Formats: sequence, C-alpha cells, structure tokens
Amino acid sequence: DGRSIMFSVSSVITPDEARLSQVRAETLSRVAEAIQSIGDLDDLLSRFLGFVFDIFQVERGVVLLLDPDTEELKPTIRRPADEEFRISQTIVRYAIDNRMTVLVSNATEDQRFRQAASVMAEVIQAAMCAPLIFHDRILGAVYVDTRVNPLVFEEEDLALFNLIAANAAIAIEHAMLLREKLESTRLTPDKIEPLIAESAAMQAIQERLQQLAPTGEPVLITGKPGTGKLFAAKTLHVSAGQREAPFIVVDCTELAGESAAEVLFGPDRHKEGTAPLQDRYRSRRVGGAIQQAQGGTLVLRHISALAPSLQEKLAEVIRDGALRPAVRLIATTNEEVDHLRQTGRLVGPLAELFADRVVSLPTLRERKEDLVPLARYFLSRCHQPGHEYAPQLSASAEHALRRLHFRHGNVAELRQAMELAASIADGPEVGAEHIFVGPQGAGPRLELDLHSLRFVRWLAQPKVASFLQGLVLLAFAAIAVFCLMQPSSWPGRIANSLVWGLWWPALLVLFLFTGRVWCPACPLAKAGRLVSRVFSIRGQPPQWIKQYTGWLTAALFVAIIWTEHFFHMPTHPRATGWLLLVLGTLAVVFSVLYVREVWCRYACPLGALAAGYSVAAPLYVHANPAACANKCETECYKGKNHDEGCPMFQHPLYVRDTPFCKLCLHCLQVCPNESARLYLRPPLQDVWRLDDLNEALAPVSWAVFCLAPVLLASHGPLSGWAEFTTAVLLALASASALYWLLCRRLTPSADPVLGARLASAALLLAWGPLMAFHLASIPGFAAARLQLPGREASVSLLLVAQFAVLAVATVLAGITVTRIRAHSERRGAVVPRAVWDVAALVFFAYVSAAVWLIVAR
Repeated sequence: DGRSIMFSVSSVITPDEARLSQVRAETLSRVAEAIQSIGDLDDLLSRFLGFVFDIFQVERGVVLLLDPDTEELKPTIRRPADEEFRISQTIVRYAIDNRMTVLVSNATEDQRFRQAASVMAEVIQAAMCAPLIFHDRILGAVYVDTRVNPLVFEEEDLALFNLIAANAAIAIEHAMLLREKLESTRLTPDKIEPLIAESAAMQAIQERLQQLAPTGEPVLITGKPGTGKLFAAKTLHVSAGQREAPFIVVDCTELAGESAAEVLFGPDRHKEGTAPLQDRYRSRRVGGAIQQAQGGTLVLRHISALAPSLQEKLAEVIRDGALRPAVRLIATTNEEVDHLRQTGRLVGPLAELFADRVVSLPTLRERKEDLVPLARYFLSRCHQPGHEYAPQLSASAEHALRRLHFRHGNVAELRQAMELAASIADGPEVGAEHIFVGPQGAGPRLELDLHSLRFVRWLAQPKVASFLQGLVLLAFAAIAVFCLMQPSSWPGRIANSLVWGLWWPALLVLFLFTGRVWCPACPLAKAGRLVSRVFSIRGQPPQWIKQYTGWLTAALFVAIIWTEHFFHMPTHPRATGWLLLVLGTLAVVFSVLYVREVWCRYACPLGALAAGYSVAAPLYVHANPAACANKCETECYKGKNHDEGCPMFQHPLYVRDTPFCKLCLHCLQVCPNESARLYLRPPLQDVWRLDDLNEALAPVSWAVFCLAPVLLASHGPLSGWAEFTTAVLLALASASALYWLLCRRLTPSADPVLGARLASAALLLAWGPLMAFHLASIPGFAAARLQLPGREASVSLLLVAQFAVLAVATVLAGITVTRIRAHSERRGAVVPRAVWDVAALVFFAYVSAAVWLIVAR
C-alpha cells in the first residue's frame, strides 16, 4: 500500500557524500570529526549514540559490540538508559548477516519482520540498523527505532546513517586498540605489594617518601630491576591520602610507534594548537593515561624508554602546570640519572624537574634484614583455596634465603621464588630444597634439542631406564661378590681390573665430555631405591647436610683416595669389594632414612665429581620458561600418582643454573607439557656465562685439584704410607687455602660467583693428572710401547697418553680462565689484578709439577 518501504545500502561500499544534501554533508563532517577525536571507548559510544539521537530524532537506540570470546552481540550503551526495552533482534541479525545498513518504515506491516515478537510487542513503527564494520570485520551494530511515526525516515537518512556508522566503526576500532594498549601497560594498586622496611636502608627510604608524599611534586625513583620501585610509588600514593584515587602504571617500554603519544596523552583534538595546554590535557574527552589518572597518580615505568620528543612534551605539560594538582607523576628507572643524561636517554628538561626529588632504592643484598619478612609476606599471598593455613618458612629455608644473592630480580626474584616454593612444597612448611632462584634462561644460546631423537625418547621411558639400571646393578653386584669371595681366582682379579682399569678411567672421560650421564645408571642409587620401596622412614634431609655438602663430599672423596692407597686396592680385589659394599650400604642407609635420593644429591663423592664437570659438559636438561609459567602443575618436582618427583630436589626450569641434575630424564617422563628437554650445547661456555653458578661444590673442586698430583706421585715419590698420608694432609690444607683465597678473600667485592668459576676451571685442570694416574691402572698399558716412525727407538704408550690428557686439561682450563676474565671485564666487574696473578701462578706451577711427576715416574 506504499507505506511499508525497505531500503538497504552496503556498509562495505560506503555511499558517496555527494548523495547527501549540503546540510546533511555538513552534519556528517561535524559528527565524523567529533567521534574520530575521542579516545575513550565508553565516552565515544555515548557521544556517538547522542549524535544519532540529535540528527534523526529517534525514540530509542542501542550500540551493541561483539564479544570476541562468546561471539555474541552485547548491548553496551543504550538510550534511554533508565528504561528497559526490547530491540528487534530479527532486524539486527538481518543487518549483520547481510552486512547491510537497513531502514524499515512501518515495520509492523513489513512481511520480513511482522513475525518478529519484539516488533509486534513493542509496536515498532520504524527502525534503522547499521553493522559496525572495520576492514571486513564485524565490531558490532547500532540500532535505533521509533514507535511514533511510521514514515519518520527517508532514503537520505539511511545514507547519512550508514556514513556515520562507517566513521564510528573506525573510531571504535581505534578506541579498542587504545584501551587494550593502556590496559596491557597498567597495574592496579592491588597488584603492587606494600613496602616492607625493617632494614636501616629501607627505613631511610621510607622517611624520604613520607617527606615527599604531601608535596604532590613529580618524583623519580631509581634502582636495580626488582628493587621495589612500584612499592615505593604506591607508598607515595597512599601517604598522600589518595588510597581510593586512581593509581595508573604505564610501562614506557611498551609505548612505541604512532600510538605512544595517544596512549599517554590521548588523541589531540586541537591539532592547530590554539587551545591552552591545560584545556588540552584536562579535557574529559581525552582517553589517554593522563586522563585515566585524573585525581590520582600516574606512574611511568622505565621513563628512559620514552621517546625524547614525548619526554619533552611531558616536561612541557608538567612545567606549565597542566597536570597539577589533578595528577601526581612518578617516574621509575633502572639506571642512575647522571648516566641517563650523559647517554641522552633522559632529556634535560625532564631530568631538571626531578633534580631534587630522586629516590634511589637499595638492592636486596643491601637490605638483608628485609629478606625473610618479604619472603613471609609473599608466602602469605600464596594461600591456596581449600588449605587451612598459608605456607610457612622453615628454619632451613630462612637460612638458605640469607645465603642467596638475588642478583637478577631482587625483590621480584624473591617473590617468584616464594610462589614456586609454595606450589611445590609437600606440606604447609617450605624447606630449603623448595627454594629456587636465578634466571630462567641465559639469553640466546647455541643448543640442539635432542628430544626429537628416537633414542632419547626411548631412553626416557621408565621401563627402559629401570631395566638398564637393573643390568648395571647386577653387574656390580657380581663384581663385588667375586672380589670378596674369590679374590685370588681369575674371576676376582678380572673383576678388580674392571673397577680400576676400566670403570674409573671411563668415568673420568664420561664426566668431562658428557657430565653426569653415569649417574642415572649408578648401581648404588638403584640399590637404595629398591630397599626404600620395602622400608623407608622418609625423613627430610637435615640442614647440615645441605649446608656442608661440598665439604662432606670432599671428605668422602679424600677417604676413598686414602683407603685406596692404604689397602692397595688396584692389586687387592677383596679391599675393592669391601669399598663397593661400604658405598652401597651408605647409599641404602641414606635411602631408608630420607625421602628421595639424598645420597646422590648431598653426599656421593663420585656424584660431586660428576656435578663439578657437568657445568662444562655439553649435555644438560632444561625446561621452557613460557610453558612452565602458563601450564606447569609442578608434577616434575612433586611427582605424580606414586612417583615422588625429581630425585635430586630440582625443578627443570632451574637445573641449567645448577650442577645437581643427574640426567635421569625423570622430568621428561612426567612433564605433561613436554616442557623439559635434553639439550646439547657447546662445552665449557656455561662456566663463564652462568650468573648463578653454584658455589656449593667449590670445596670439593679444590680438594680434587690438590689431591690429583698427590695421586700421580703415589706411583713414585709418595709410594710409602707415611709419605702419602702427609701429602694428603698438605693437599687438604692447600685446598682450604686456595678456597679461602680465591673464593672468599679476593673475589666477594668483585663478583660473587667468580670464585665458583675459578674452582670449575681448577677442576678442569685437575682432570689431566687425575686421568694420568688412572691410565696407569689399565692392565698392560704401562708395558705397551709406541714405535717411533723410521727409528728403532720406542716410547711408552702410557707416557704419551699421560701427556696427551694433561695437554687437553691444560688447554680446556686455559680457555676457561681466559673467557672468565673477558666475561668479567665485559660486564664491568672490578676484579683485583691479584686474582688473575694468583690463578695464573697456581695453574702454571700445577702444570709444571704434573709434567715433572709424569717424567719422574
């Protein structure tokens, strides 16, 4: 009958403005300019719908946005806001599905929509709906209708409505990106922990913050990463009486490109610069961080990462009073202000504004009194739902915390350590074995993932590993039986030769070139596990074992060396059998008394020797930090079902930074995310690269270093019992002196782990005389001769082999010490020259003595 008309215009091909009258075109220009300058999404949607009402004189309207998670259209802004009404989902869905801007006049008579319940119930006379499309992506829709006049809309209205919606879609996409960018760089106060200040250093900082709080002036907080700069910023915010006011934190490292200025200042609606700065940046229509922080505090993290032009603009805003008193500005940086100014990363005008208001925070090492209170606070935040109590620190954990350095993340590193400890603790108490610190990665590295190799996956299977361990246990049990029961027969002599002539030299080669690859097959550990399945007290290892593991393993290593010489074990099978029996008994006793493999972790002398060489060895296990952070349920440490977890009390995320992983591949078996992997890396480099090289094994490293020449001399000048015992005692005294001199006296002020690095280099050098000594135990090797080409003369094959292994050890140790020194200088560490002079003198004398001992023999 002519009263029911439907027009549609594609929202993909925007109508030409020429189709509009001059009045309509001017209206479109005004609206487009207005909505494109609004950065805050809520403000934009509200004003956009207001423009639509003003232009078209509609009765009701709503803006719907598409939820990316549910893919549903959800009403975001409606008008009238206080009235509940139903919109025509049929019309909205028609517009969305067909990507068309729809105008319906006399909707109750239109055959397409008269069956819609909302049209009939609400008696909708006319409606318009336009999808909000940006680059062919649906953002939402805008819907308006009227229940008064069925012919209120015309075709020109539809064209104008479509153009306004197209402009609004661009503005909405921009506002969404701006909000997303701002949200990704901001922290709310509940994410910032309180300032804990029990140390004198932090109490002085707290007093300084209390003085600055009421002034409202800009403040610059400096300090190493993780020292608590946000803690201090929150203290300023709260102390100024602004606890309920906005507290906006923006990370300037995330601000880059053209959007940086808009995230910080919001879209500039006065591009010609005619408006005063105060009007420009206090406008409620600006949706940047400054507007978000109105009435509160704006914290700019890593201020030096902000582009110089934006720093100058920020200084101009502050200097002209555009922020004060509405916004309190606090900036943070990891570096000293003078250094930033010299390098041009902090512009002069901005630096001058902070000149008298710079707060420098101490590192965690400079505020040791705060360490345990901070740890307790972080644990209190780790209270798991369903648990009656929050985890508590044990005395051993507190002692371990006080000995750690926290060189990388300071307070942040401590927080991460406590969160991990709470998740892997077996009960309500956190012990020393639950605390892991240090970097989760050492930056870009050259490494080869071996997990893709079929052999590695086969070897990691529990049944395969258990079968191989069982075979080795049976072999060693047979050797021990033959040595004890038939020491004079040929089986006993062969068994004894296998121990000293094959097993020991093979162990040293494996330790140097593969690390702890022998440990998973060790029969002592297997025997302990078998017995513990029948009976075990399952106690926690005592603190003294953990604290003095280096000295304990060194003492046991010396005991083995001395008894080997005293009882002439290489030629007396029964003594060898007793040695194997005693070691096996110790391993079983430790397994019965304590949970997991405490013998392997804290007491085994061979394990300690292997651990020392594993730092330089090419094989190692490590986990993917991203997978552990997002998916980890700590099954690798805590175990699964009846599995106790890592036998060495290690988390695979941190084993790269310690020598205590024994390559059992247990974590590869239980990790459901395949995060833990076996890697092949270049040898030696971690000795100087790892910033958290473990210092626990320095005593045993120096003990082996000093005992190796004594062993080499036991075949010559020190063959007598008295001479050998005296030399062992002198070697122990020398090891203690070197440990004190190079690990404690000369290095602590320069580099906390420099002593551990030098101890690792010393252990590499000790491999030469140690291997030379055991080569002499290989049956028939000493009698073999090497014929010189073209001559009748011959030379001892043993002598050539001994010089070869000594040369290899010298080269490896020389490369390591050279790179340690270069690494320290590159990092700017002030290492006393005496350190390098003493190390060079000791190593030169050591090699000279080893050469003399080989020749003298």
